[in-house]
Amino acid sequence: MVVGTYGLEIYQIDPISLELTEIYSGDFGSGEIGALATLDFRNDGTLDLVIKTESDGLTLLEQTAPLTFESSIILDGAYDTDRITIANLTDDDMHDFVLYSNDDNRGKVIVSDPSGEYIEESVTMDGVTNSLTLVGDLNEDDKEEIITDGLYPA
Repeated sequence: MVVGTYGLEIYQIDPISLELTEIYSGDFGSGEIGALATLDFRNDGTLDLVIKTESDGLTLLEQTAPLTFESSIILDGAYDTDRITIANLTDDDMHDFVLYSNDDNRGKVIVSDPSGEYIEESVTMDGVTNSLTLVGDLNEDDKEEIITDGLYPA
């Protein structure tokens, strides 16, 4: 975890030399950064970012023009997050989020309600030390499952 002002830096990689060139740098807030993920939030063909910080909650960095971002809070709340997985858990064509914390082996599912607002549901995984959380429709029933590997105590 990083504590302090969180900034976004974007690098372009040269496909031959594999050298990185910074093409964007910007500050968005302060707090403990836990996780970062990419998504097309408005389904407009533009890649956006979602960040989870300890102080600001779940934050959308919407790309309004190439490398121009507008910050908005999706859901406020202090919660330590190490991973963000993006899914459509509620079959409403809106993005939902599965957040997981390594520190206390619990997760939160952030889902959209019918008005387009986001609400949070807690998920407890008693006795499981988790290192990976994914979402997918493994049993092909058109409903996404939360997939986690776990280390169970002996």
